[in-house]
Amino acid sequence: MLFCAEITDIRIIYNVLRSITIKDYVILRPLAEGLKLTLDEMKCVETSTYIPCDMFSFYHVDSTEDIIFKINFKTLVDILNIFGDDGNPNVKLSYKSVGSPLCIVMNHNEENITVDCEIKTMNIDDINDGESEVHISKNSDSVTVYQCTQTTTSVYSFSYIRQILKVMNYADKVMISMGESGLLGLQLVINSEERLMYVEYYVTSQYLTD
Repeated sequence: MLFCAEITDIRIIYNVLRSITIKDYVILRPLAEGLKLTLDEMKCVETSTYIPCDMFSFYHVDSTEDIIFKINFKTLVDILNIFGDDGNPNVKLSYKSVGSPLCIVMNHNEENITVDCEIKTMNIDDINDGESEVHISKNSDSVTVYQCTQTTTSVYSFSYIRQILKVMNYADKVMISMGESGLLGLQLVINSEERLMYVEYYVTSQYLTD
């Protein structure tokens, strides 16, 4: 077994994943420290969500293998919401070997119902202007750290920015950074019952001006 895990509180994870469903496929990479899910939008936007291993009641990864595969994202999100708002079921994930499906078993303890699903996995090589302005003072109570070495201006497609705004509703902290190339980075920290999830979002600029 390359990867297997169990989680008892799926609702916050479902809400975050539903908010970033912008592509048909998502890349899953089980790591020793947790599960990483990545979406890539035409090499212009990359969104990564980290689910730390301590959010799982059980978590195992074969450390001798570099595990990475792709699945249909909408199918995953639909399965996680199969019981709707009627319950918060236990969810078991397992990935036996390269090319095997991702197995998902969901148990609704109150109704004594078990759902067993499989999602086909793929090799990651198989597939591959609205305008808005917001001013935030560096002295604002919302800003804890502010650092800027030089003044720059970049232009981004709002259709890409809009996707991360949905996830910000769940975030406790947000770090915004921009390098010399104009690459915009947003790192979100989401607190779920004293356990932390992390979402990273990167957007390339349409052009950069001084």
